[in-house]
Amino acid sequence: KTNYLGKTLIPQYRSCKNKELTPSSLLTRHYAVYAISPETAQRFDTQYLILTMPFVLFGIFRYLYLVYQKTSTANPTEAILRDGPFLANLALWGIAVLWIVYHG
Repeated sequence: KTNYLGKTLIPQYRSCKNKELTPSSLLTRHYAVYAISPETAQRFDTQYLILTMPFVLFGIFRYLYLVYQKTSTANPTEAILRDGPFLANLALWGIAVLWIVYHG
């Protein structure tokens, strides 16, 4: 299979797994833009919400790992609700957001 320039596409980029990377990268980008936007900084009276970005990245990559690498369950929601690292990350993200908003 070739692209519009006639170059052969790398087979791994056509796989189902990589179709999740585009929505994940868009979600990451939109969260970062939201976290640094002047409106958000004004609403929460802080410009440090971007410091929660590592939690967001970990959560997205952990979700992708659970869905595509650990196939112990067919239900992604059940997989993340039973995953200790994902839940710990979610709790730490919430604590970080609350700390930044109320003490930052």
